[in-house]
Amino acid sequence: MRTSTHFVSIATRRAHLRAQLLDDHPPADVTAVVAAGRVILVGGFDGVGPQSAVWATSDGRHFTVIAHLPQPVRYPAVAALGADVYAFGGLISGGEYTGIFTDDIQRIDLHAGSVRIVGHLPTPLAHAMAATVDGDAYLLGGSTPHGPSATIRRLDPASGRTSIAGRMQHPLTDAAVASIGSTIYLLGGISHGPVATILAVHLR
Repeated sequence: MRTSTHFVSIATRRAHLRAQLLDDHPPADVTAVVAAGRVILVGGFDGVGPQSAVWATSDGRHFTVIAHLPQPVRYPAVAALGADVYAFGGLISGGEYTGIFTDDIQRIDLHAGSVRIVGHLPTPLAHAMAATVDGDAYLLGGSTPHGPSATIRRLDPASGRTSIAGRMQHPLTDAAVASIGSTIYLLGGISHGPVATILAVHLR
C-alpha cells in the first residue's frame, strides 16, 4: 500500500502528487514539524495501533525512518528546538477521545537518531497543539481524561518539565497551528464542538 505526498503551489493554487511513501501499513494521524532542514513525521496510526516510526524527508520525495519512539503514539503534539524534536503526549490505545493517553514527553535527537522519554506532563494528553516561538516550545490545549484543556504550557528543555504560561479563551483540541513572530495562530479545531475560529495567542 502507498501513502501519498502532495505538493501545493501557492503561485498556481494547485496541488499535484509529489511522492509516494511505500509502506505495508500507511499511517494516519501523523504529526509533522520542520527541524534541521527536514520535515519530521512523528507517530501515527496504521488501522491497528499507534506507530513508533519517526520519518524524515529533505525533498518531499524520499522518506527515511530515522528513529523509533519508545512509546508509540498517535495524535501527539510536536515542536522543534534546534536539532531536537519534542513529542508531547498522544493516544496509545482505545477511542480517539475516550482511550488511554500518555503523559510522556519524548525527545527525538535528530543528530544521534535516538529518542528517549525526558519528562512527563501533569496529566495525560492527546490532540494538543505545539509551536516554537523565540526559542521556546509551547504546548497548547489538547484532550485530557477530564475533557478539553485551555492551558498553555512552556517546556524547560533542561529539566523536561513544563510550566503554565497562560490560558486560551476556551478549551481547544485538534487545531491547525502556525507561528509568526511572537504569535501562535490556531485555526479551527474542536472545543465543545467543531469551531470555525482563528485564535491568536500573543506571547510576551
